[in-house]
Amino acid sequence: MKQKDIVLNGIAASSGIAVGKVFLLEEDVFSYSKVEIPQDKVESEILKLKKAIEKTRKELELNKDELNKVLGKNYAKIADAHLLILKDSMFIDNVINMIKKGNNVEYSIHEVVSDLSKTFDLIDDEYFRERKHDFLNVTKKILKNLLDKTKKTLFDLEEDSVVVAQNLTPADTVKMKENIIKGFVTEVGGKTSHTALVAQSLEIPAVVGLKDITCKVEQGMPIIIDGDLGLVILSPSDKTISNYKRKYEKQITNRKDLEKLRDFPAVTLDGKEVVLGANIEKTEEVKSALNHGAKAIGLYRSEFMYLSRKTMPTEEEHYQNYSNVAKKMMPYDVIIRTIDLGGDKIARLGLMNISRETNPFMGLRAIRFCLKYPEIFKTQLKGILRASVYGKIKIMYPMISRVSEIQIRFWNKLKKNCFKKGNLSKKILKLV
Repeated sequence: MKQKDIVLNGIAASSGIAVGKVFLLEEDVFSYSKVEIPQDKVESEILKLKKAIEKTRKELELNKDELNKVLGKNYAKIADAHLLILKDSMFIDNVINMIKKGNNVEYSIHEVVSDLSKTFDLIDDEYFRERKHDFLNVTKKILKNLLDKTKKTLFDLEEDSVVVAQNLTPADTVKMKENIIKGFVTEVGGKTSHTALVAQSLEIPAVVGLKDITCKVEQGMPIIIDGDLGLVILSPSDKTISNYKRKYEKQITNRKDLEKLRDFPAVTLDGKEVVLGANIEKTEEVKSALNHGAKAIGLYRSEFMYLSRKTMPTEEEHYQNYSNVAKKMMPYDVIIRTIDLGGDKIARLGLMNISRETNPFMGLRAIRFCLKYPEIFKTQLKGILRASVYGKIKIMYPMISRVSEIQIRFWNKLKKNCFKKGNLSKKILKLV
């Protein structure tokens, strides 16, 4: 008799309860055996690599379109990050050099990926360490196209299922049909992985970081995932299933009850009005905030505009993002936090060449970074001020520790020249 209620602890990546049967998405197994290539075949081997990369690029472009259609352009930038990997000279050039030494393309990719993977593991920052899985997902697609392998599909499932996989791509997550696929569990990943972020936006329960979970399950076995606590229960007993179904039904009932109150004013018994605001990271999250009754954006974490890219956001990009949010939230307040990243993270993104600090959390970050590099700060402020004509925008400066940090250099000019009749925003723009 099989053991019941096998409880495993993972990382709570996306909240919610899922009760169903395991759909095991098995990994493609590729052969990495070394084959010596004669010099007269080297060019044809490099051509195979280029064709596989081009085929992968087309697939990723389709993934980008799907992400854009379902979640909007900011989430589609996840696919842009994957596309950039296909252009990465460190990766491509190293593979070609391996081929030129007489190695077959599959083995060359495997060796280069192994070396780069070890480099990712040495990174302290969790967010950047998680990018390893994006890199591995893309290189697996290249190998699949090289070997003409067809991966199992998530479609055509006939009953409620919980997907269990070594890893999933954001595109896989978007394709999940909510009425069939109830949630997912993966061996790798963290709360900040791209797949987890997409799952959170789609409100798909997910638990990640459960090492060897694919070896512990069987196709079709009962499973429960608790995305609130990061728990996975294999072979749950009838009593456990019943308890979790009640918990799930209670969550749904609570959500419906709260939805009934959504449009009521938030007022205390003594008549004091309370503004219910939502924190967002992407412009696409405004819809969800409004649907849940938010009467303000209490915090727009603008630093997410700087992630998963190789160049600094332009004034126009800032303007488009902020004006989009302001228009959708009118007549409610939108509080935009100026960039709250450390110089170490900016450097790792490749946006600037900044030397590493001993303690980046207490060093050059947030407002201190902005005041040291005013051109970056000005670009964001100009975008915010331009967008302010479309709504009720306010600015939050992170990590202010003394008055001098908000007495920025144009403040005296501002007092002299701008507190007169006329368009304040336009005058500020001239000064900055």
